[in-house]
Amino acid sequence: MDFGVFYTCYKEIEAVDYSIKVLKEIYPSCPVYLVSDGGSDYSFLEKKYTHIKTVNSYDSRGISQNLTPAKWQPQEMRDKVYTSIIEFFNRNIDAINFCQTDAILIMEPDVLVRGRLNIYPHQNAALLGSRVNVLAENGYGGLKNIQSILNKIPNCKNVTHYGSTPAFYFAPAMKQVYEFVKQNPNILKEFINCDPAFVCYDVFLTVLFGACGYDEVFNSDIIECLRAPNWEHTHHPLVHQFRRLYPASNTGYDGRHANENF
Repeated sequence: MDFGVFYTCYKEIEAVDYSIKVLKEIYPSCPVYLVSDGGSDYSFLEKKYTHIKTVNSYDSRGISQNLTPAKWQPQEMRDKVYTSIIEFFNRNIDAINFCQTDAILIMEPDVLVRGRLNIYPHQNAALLGSRVNVLAENGYGGLKNIQSILNKIPNCKNVTHYGSTPAFYFAPAMKQVYEFVKQNPNILKEFINCDPAFVCYDVFLTVLFGACGYDEVFNSDIIECLRAPNWEHTHHPLVHQFRRLYPASNTGYDGRHANENF
């Protein structure tokens, strides 16, 4: 099955280049729509690889770093979270239009496609992820308040776990979720008011797909470096948390994750 990639990144040039090199060795024709989120210029990749489009855009995701409950309290900050989420959807729709595939994998610099994928999203499994996190009743509402909002939406799904990173989704379903978000801004704002963690797309994708009647489905292709020290010796084709090629913290890199050793 064909799939495309929406790639969101910052200043991790070596890690990004390496991950695309590995991807293209396995899937040379896989289309990649890459957005630099207020970071480096990646246009050189268009000359190095085929079927890739790079875009330099503004920093919309940096808000997810260190968003403490205190920083999240002012309405101005919650408005910025709303704008960030809308922009994330806009970029995914642009990726869908560029890739022209029914399946889209969201990649970041710590994601590797190191083998042939076995599991693809489809209408009845529209969002694939790790489901590794429990959406517990904590913080400023957590599961309790999020579920109470979901319960007001016809045909919603209960959300108990989340982990849509790397997210792998069915493009027609993403378009449906996008339309829901555009038509229901007040519902999105209610979710944002529940918890600062809603700014993270592994949370809000799962919840908003749930609002549209789609469960996040466990993707057994995924392995995470920090949770599985033996990840290099497993068969899993989709690797998350590979940060070996990230810039080191002593270089002035101010992204979410600095270089880590495995």
